[in-house]
Amino acid sequence: MNRHATRGAAVAASAVLILAGCANNDDQDEGAGPQEPVATPITETAWFSERFTSAPVFVDAATTNPQTFRPDNNQGEPLPEDAPEGSILWQSPACVTVPFTSDGPTEAVLDTEGVLQLSGYERTELGAAAAGLGLLSVSSASADQDVATSIATGLPLAEAQRLVATSPAFGSDAVRVRAPGEPCRNTDHRPTAYRVADMTDSYAVVDVFSPVSNNPGEGVTIRLSVEWTGEDWRLSPSSFDSLAESYEQYDPKQKTTVDLAEFTQW
Repeated sequence: MNRHATRGAAVAASAVLILAGCANNDDQDEGAGPQEPVATPITETAWFSERFTSAPVFVDAATTNPQTFRPDNNQGEPLPEDAPEGSILWQSPACVTVPFTSDGPTEAVLDTEGVLQLSGYERTELGAAAAGLGLLSVSSASADQDVATSIATGLPLAEAQRLVATSPAFGSDAVRVRAPGEPCRNTDHRPTAYRVADMTDSYAVVDVFSPVSNNPGEGVTIRLSVEWTGEDWRLSPSSFDSLAESYEQYDPKQKTTVDLAEFTQW
């Protein structure tokens, strides 16, 4: 059962209890509707405290969810099925910063070759945004970029190798996967907002905003595309072109401001 079905069953059960309580309470205010319980933040649950014992890293430019947590298992902790709708927990498994959300991923595996594999995203706007950024990040940061890119995009390994060899998005300065105990770097910097520019049943186009300072809106936008395979999202190879273009266009001497009015902070 997927997360939405599980949450739907829980909501239905809660509704039955609320209605039963109303029917048996003569003093119930007829004009007042049922009050939904306030969801406990994921970081205040036993599930979280059992899996994240290291101190978080603060992302100064983030106005929402400013903390990034390194999971104790070093491969990422998918959120529990009862996580509140829209929950986002930024994690840095193997020092690769990616969003784990109520809409995916549901699986995270770090294999023996240093390839972080993320899968199990919902076909929703949040699921598409999380998949686009997550798959892009693990492709460029995994120890074996060829294999990671092949998995993330669905390209045959030979085509993925050509992409990695020719795209400026892959370089020696990329953050690499790190083993447990190794210090992370650059986990205090990440995209802080996203916007779904277009979405159908078969694909989604997502813009992610990456800040370059703490000044609101100062940064660059990267356009990511994902394709629905029938079971999960796959990263479109064009996303690497967009990443490379953002590298080329960024000039630290010029302050570029992005209007974030249509973006969702995450």
